[in-house]
Amino acid sequence: PAVKSMEESAANLSIKEALDKMVKAARAGADYTRDIVSSKGRSSYCRERSLGYEDAGANTVYFILKAIYEVI
Repeated sequence: PAVKSMEESAANLSIKEALDKMVKAARAGADYTRDIVSSKGRSSYCRERSLGYEDAGANTVYFILKAIYEVI
């Protein structure tokens, strides 16, 4: 969701505005991973037990993008 957001808004918005939308999309994407059964990585072994937990990688991407946005 974050990359798609940036692709859609980069041509029409300032960098700061586009990054803001990207950070919000990354947060929404990380939140979404809480509602799906994991199919990749170590958590895929847990299958249905992975429900209710956010993907660590998705959260990491969100925090990196948020830090970049806050510095700019």
